[in-house]
Amino acid sequence: MPMLPEVFDELSQTTQNACITGLLQRCKDYLKLSRVEMVRHYPDWDRHDMVYRGERQADAEDVKASERKEPMKMIVPLTYQQVQTFVSFCYGVFNQRDFFYELAGATPADEQAAKIGQAIIERDLNYNRFKSEKLTQFLTDIGRYGVGILKESWVHETVPVIQQVPDPNFVQMPGMPMVQPPMITQVTDATKFMGNKIIPVNPYRFFPDPRIPLTRWREGEFCADEIEYSRGDLEQLQRQQQCAGVEYIPAFRQEDLDGRRLIWIGKDPMLMYNNVPRFVLISELQIRLNPSKFEYAPGKVLNPAIDREIKCLVWMANDSRIVRLEEMGYAHDEFTYNVSQFANDQIRFINFGLAEILGPLQDSITWFINARITSVRKVISNRFVVDPSGIEVKDLTDRNPVIRLKKTMAGSGVDRYIQQLKVQDVTQSHLNDCTYLTKYGQEATGITDTILGQFAGGR
Repeated sequence: MPMLPEVFDELSQTTQNACITGLLQRCKDYLKLSRVEMVRHYPDWDRHDMVYRGERQADAEDVKASERKEPMKMIVPLTYQQVQTFVSFCYGVFNQRDFFYELAGATPADEQAAKIGQAIIERDLNYNRFKSEKLTQFLTDIGRYGVGILKESWVHETVPVIQQVPDPNFVQMPGMPMVQPPMITQVTDATKFMGNKIIPVNPYRFFPDPRIPLTRWREGEFCADEIEYSRGDLEQLQRQQQCAGVEYIPAFRQEDLDGRRLIWIGKDPMLMYNNVPRFVLISELQIRLNPSKFEYAPGKVLNPAIDREIKCLVWMANDSRIVRLEEMGYAHDEFTYNVSQFANDQIRFINFGLAEILGPLQDSITWFINARITSVRKVISNRFVVDPSGIEVKDLTDRNPVIRLKKTMAGSGVDRYIQQLKVQDVTQSHLNDCTYLTKYGQEATGITDTILGQFAGGR
């Protein structure tokens, strides 16, 4: 929705007043408070992501194995299998009916309105590709990191449409025959979509109030996330009076980017935000404000009619400027995030996910498998014990198919001078150990054969 014209004008100034800069500092303090807590979880999340993806750094032994055209050490994808099974099971449960949200009227007179509302919500979900993309991302984050976040908002998206219309400035001359006015080209904004917009929020970009556990995030003083916008998108929003002062947004400073976790791994942050394409990092904060007491300019309050704290929306651009300030205006007066954890335990701020549970088991199974591969590689390698006085050692080092006895030893018997080294394989039971650990992992997570789709008799 457009901002109040008075607020839009204040935010459009080259230099913002003391009230706005005070709000800017308040928002920075909120983000700093949350970021100090959230960054503590990033190393664990990095580890869980590597466990989920089965990634590892190649060591010297892997390089040598690759040069010999032999398999390198592997990561057993146990966590990936369990997380994807969890995602598939939940996806099937949530989508087993024709409508994701089924509405029913409280009385027979409400049935028609309920069906209309049900159809509208389903249309919005389909437009957002919720079932095909957003839901699976949400569930994957819950399994991988232990927490998944979605953000909803009401949007009005438009597209420019070129039309030929009669010239509104044409004047018919008195006494002249009636003629058709000339046609001119007119560009108008046509509604593309009006409804709910759903965005999956990267857990590295989510900043709840850390003074309460995540199970009670709705009770916090604020809730925030960060997302990139192109300047072109912001300029379009400015034309709709949904943000202001876009032309005055300064470039990011390096010190402002320190400590942030960007989505693009390996990319230079300064290149992403200060060069073409022109990106602006928008920190969206949903905070509690009393509109009758908060002054956006000296002597001007946001809304004198509401004397209580409600949820208000603030956009901070590149940590340097407020470009949006308004009441959120939703009847529910809640933060517009949906936060779910794999385990809801208020004793911990953020709880574990499947990757944290399965990581140690996956490491053990991986070690057993790689030890088995290494042992088998040694067993099948042609290692010999030789008497250099009886054979041509050069034939061995050159890997010749024929190993010759020296002329002086001809006819004395080959087995006296060369024998294959006997190596005992002590890893034959490792595969059984892997089977046990895999089964134990299924029991620990609750993702059993029944959830995997295998029928079992009994209860």
